[in-house]
Amino acid sequence: MSLTILVAPDFFKDSLTSIEFCDIAKKSNLIIQTDGGEGIIGVFRSQSSKQYKTIAVAGPTGGKIKAKYCIDLKTNTAILEMAQSSGLHLVPKKRRDPKLTTSYGYGELILDIINIGIYNIILFIGGTATKDMGVGMLKAIRLIGRNRESASCTFNWSEGNDRFSFK
Repeated sequence: MSLTILVAPDFFKDSLTSIEFCDIAKKSNLIIQTDGGEGIIGVFRSQSSKQYKTIAVAGPTGGKIKAKYCIDLKTNTAILEMAQSSGLHLVPKKRRDPKLTTSYGYGELILDIINIGIYNIILFIGGTATKDMGVGMLKAIRLIGRNRESASCTFNWSEGNDRFSFK
């Protein structure tokens, strides 16, 4: 019986990226994976059955950015990294406020995948700049947007008690 160990590193700030760590760890017969945050897409680059697509989406502060996702051609499965579109690394330190950022761009990535006919989707969520609980993503893929009275839904942050509400 052989032993298999799964290692899921995040990057090591100012020393190693998760990919560099994985390259080192590969030599020890481990199955390597990251934690799902910034850098997960890069881990799949070494696999020849993967294809990449880059599209323009809303970044975490609303402006357009380029984000990529991966398609496994063997299984017709899309692999998405939330940090590509909503990552903390995309927001300058002076502008970081999770109450003012969105996951809308992640929904745009998902919508692009659905529009090309791929319905098997692996979502990696981590390294984000937002605390919108995926509401932006859900709006982009049109799973939410109107309440029972057909009024536009809004997402509110309540300062002081750290709570969100929908109206």
